[in-house]
Amino acid sequence: MDIDEQDQVYFSNEKQVFRLNKNNELETVWQSPIKEIIGLSAEVSTMTVTLADRDGYVMNEIDLKTGSNRAIFTGKDDGKMLINASHDFQQFLYLTEPKRTRTLVRLN
Repeated sequence: MDIDEQDQVYFSNEKQVFRLNKNNELETVWQSPIKEIIGLSAEVSTMTVTLADRDGYVMNEIDLKTGSNRAIFTGKDDGKMLINASHDFQQFLYLTEPKRTRTLVRLN
């Protein structure tokens, strides 16, 4: 969920982005053909949507006026999970799988 400078509220589910229109009804803004939506950021005339599947993720910038989109960043699934990005997409925060050591012991 996100809000832009004009106080429009945007929601996403697995493959679609919605917003509340002036009648407080949900309208579809954009739809992903294949990948799952894992992140959403909205501005006045553009929206950035992060999509992911098991092969990796891609950040798309969508022009809300024309509907055109372009990939601005692509990442591979290399054991690190993208969990956040800065507003200008110059810095990324990843979560790596924790390394655990397991030892089996016998208690008497």
